[in-house]
Amino acid sequence: GLRASLVKTEFSSQMDFLIRLGILDEMEALAHSGTAASIEQLQGMKKLILPGNMGERFKVLVQRKS
Repeated sequence: GLRASLVKTEFSSQMDFLIRLGILDEMEALAHSGTAASIEQLQGMKKLILPGNMGERFKVLVQRKS
């Protein structure tokens, strides 16, 4: 990033990043749907944000041109 003149805008856990983007609202809508496909999607989304899974292990780095 430094060689490309990028500066850090944000560095956070994947969980925090996705929650700020509204993943919980999407999960709530899927939970109310009740279809088999929506339940499968919901399970996948939970893996993205749960602290013991990808939610804390993966990080998000957002950079911008300075």
